[in-house]
Amino acid sequence: MTPEQITQLLDELGQRLGPAGEHVFQLAVRQAFIDGWTMIGLFIVVGLLSLVCGLLAIFHEWDSYSAAPISLGFGAVFGGAISMLALSYGIPYLLNPEYQAIKSLLEALP
Repeated sequence: MTPEQITQLLDELGQRLGPAGEHVFQLAVRQAFIDGWTMIGLFIVVGLLSLVCGLLAIFHEWDSYSAAPISLGFGAVFGGAISMLALSYGIPYLLNPEYQAIKSLLEALP
């Protein structure tokens, strides 16, 4: 996008939001920041659960024909993947909440 296109989109956004635009934008920025922290919290919780599952699968003494270590291992890998997705989703919201707010407002408006 060129700077002229960005300026045009921001002008259009300001016209669509009207006089309440500044208040709506501040709320959208706060919401983006909260979304980022929510995803980081999800990363921490799911990551810790995955770590516990992985350690339990490795270090617990299981019966020789038990399927529990395999199940816990798959749970650890799946949980680790989900936590990495949550982290990759949450970091941009924390680093630049204004951009995410503009993006969400432009997607929400017809």
